[in-house]
Amino acid sequence: MDGHSESEPLLLDVAPVERRPVPRRTFWRVVLLSYAMLFCSQLYASSFNTVLYETLEGLLCRDMYDDVGDPLADPRCKGEAVQSELSLLTSIEASFEMLPPMLCGIVYGLIADVYGRRPILILSTFGAVLYGALDIAICWFHDYVHIKFFWAVPIVYFFTGGGLVAASINYTVVTDVSTKSQRSAIFLAITSAFLLGAFFGAYLAAALLPLGHYFAMCAILSVQILGLCASCFVPETIKIREKPQDSSNGAMHFRKKLSAKIAQLRVQSLASLRDIFWGGNTKLTLLLMSTLFTGVGKHLVSSVMKQYAVKRYELSWANAGIILSYANLVRLALCFAGIPLLVIALRKAKVLPVIQDAWISRVSVLVAVTCSCLAGAAPDVGVFTVSVILYAFSSCLEPTVRSLVVAMGRDAGTGSIISALEVLTAVSIAIAGPVIAATFRLGMRLGGGWIGLPMYIGGVIMVPGALILLFMRFDEEVAEELAEESEGLL
Repeated sequence: MDGHSESEPLLLDVAPVERRPVPRRTFWRVVLLSYAMLFCSQLYASSFNTVLYETLEGLLCRDMYDDVGDPLADPRCKGEAVQSELSLLTSIEASFEMLPPMLCGIVYGLIADVYGRRPILILSTFGAVLYGALDIAICWFHDYVHIKFFWAVPIVYFFTGGGLVAASINYTVVTDVSTKSQRSAIFLAITSAFLLGAFFGAYLAAALLPLGHYFAMCAILSVQILGLCASCFVPETIKIREKPQDSSNGAMHFRKKLSAKIAQLRVQSLASLRDIFWGGNTKLTLLLMSTLFTGVGKHLVSSVMKQYAVKRYELSWANAGIILSYANLVRLALCFAGIPLLVIALRKAKVLPVIQDAWISRVSVLVAVTCSCLAGAAPDVGVFTVSVILYAFSSCLEPTVRSLVVAMGRDAGTGSIISALEVLTAVSIAIAGPVIAATFRLGMRLGGGWIGLPMYIGGVIMVPGALILLFMRFDEEVAEELAEESEGLL
């Protein structure tokens, strides 16, 4: 890689640190703790959202109809009025939730590149805990606080980073301790943490819901607190050269020192953004844009699937979650068996890592486009379940594209590149939110098969990203890997 190496600090006045082999014990400590954190995060998110959405459905239903007894048994709670309002509330909150990562995500990545991963990891995980606690508080005090105060909760992510920043730093620390040839396989393995969390999250929510919505949400929040505890034990993966103490700095007023640091960070931030998005690496820019298209489409589809199943097939939220969990079995099989065996076969066939990633990502995005439309057209629960299971074969798209982006990011630090990916993820979710609300409302108004309109739209949005991946060539990266292979670096 030209310019900055993967472990090189971003600020110009910090001396570059030569990368040394990571001790095996440190490697496994980082990987296992990162895996545990991501598992806890996804287990929490998957189960908490199921309970939260059912709670919100009941609150909205009681707001609209005074004589509602049990919201689960009242068909009016599955009607267009309640479901439209629920879709609007949750999708707009998801969009607002992405504003802090969009505006501050790369800054958090730069700070982590310079001052260390661990402090940002702890802070951002704490932000996720605080976010969930505020959601519970708004539901509990619903009689005194308007339900749309949910839209204000994402403000906490401006000061803490939140879940996306935590995931970004987790990927960064794993990248710090892994070699180039290990990276794709490790990213795929770490993806299984999300899949296991999503799979068990459906059953955790189903098990806790009979005990009461608020007890269930508090119990699930404790899972994220476990993730926060794990973050405290993640070792620092970058070393910063101690600079000599300057007596004039010691005498400088705190505000002036803070202003100097902010100015320095702003200059470096602009330079990194220029390298990532407007530098000479056009392919990197195109690849990042493809993640935006595929991210919007995939998030739109995955976000609406559960509510789509609840509305169209008249399922409970817990049962809809269990149906979606079947797809996670396929994803787990891919992570633990299918993809590793494929990678071994491709390595034996002397296929370079960048070519492996390119073809796996191409097949994955084609599966995503096709199966999202199939799920939207499913006439019954059986066909929908099959479509969801087939859609699971697109789960390799994110880790392989992430590996391609890191390989192509020659002129920016690893933290900045991965943070840029997370910012684009945030942008895609922010864009998808209003689209979900508008298309789901329109689909319910049209009725029948049109309820699946968001999934059709999601498939169409993914097409430009699919075309970029299909027609992009990786000749320079292949030449670079061939050179490294000849030198024994791969």
